Amino acid sequence: KADGVQLIIGNMYIGGCSLQTHWANASSNAAAYSYRKIVNGDTTVYAGRTLESAITDEQWDYISFQQVSQYSGKYVTYYPYITNLINYTKSRATNPAVKLCLHRTWAYATNSTHTEYDYYQSNQKIMFDSIVNVTKRVASEAGLQTIIPSGTAIQNARSSYIGDNFTRDGYHLTTGLGRYVAACTWYQKITGRNVIGNTFATKVLSATEIEIDQKAANL
Repeated sequence: KADGVQLIIGNMYIGGCSLQTHWANASSNAAAYSYRKIVNGDTTVYAGRTLESAITDEQWDYISFQQVSQYSGKYVTYYPYITNLINYTKSRATNPAVKLCLHRTWAYATNSTHTEYDYYQSNQKIMFDSIVNVTKRVASEAGLQTIIPSGTAIQNARSSYIGDNFTRDGYHLTTGLGRYVAACTWYQKITGRNVIGNTFATKVLSATEIEIDQKAANL
């Protein structure tokens, strides 16, 4: 709204959902999702929805895929599920020009106690590098036109004076700083508009924090 852009956003939500589970749900047409749809800033939540129902709900310009965070840097966990999901989505999308994307998640906080952080030796740099390398490889192989680099933006922001304080529990983003970085990343990548100087921000952020977040997302 601050930038004069109208967006319709749909999010098919299951907490901690892997690509393998998404494919299983698609295959069985399971009504397993909370469909969160945002129109003109207003959110409506629909329980018990299928992936197919969301794919066909709008003539989407973009449809994105995301691996669950602990597997995001593990190449073998993407296949054959990402390929199957792409084919499934293409066969049902109502916009023939839809652009398919891959969302790059972020590495865990250095002190995260996530039980599967040890996949990456409980090391943030190893996890970040793994996620970047794997998402690049998968996007190229699978023909996904766009990577939404939220993980890169979060890592950029961590290099500021704020430090490693963008998650609230070691892996979920904070509702202020962390989510704002991710929101700026999505907005700039989808619209192609520079997010620096955008006047919207949640009120809990200072002017300096807003500037840091926007610059971190300017990729």
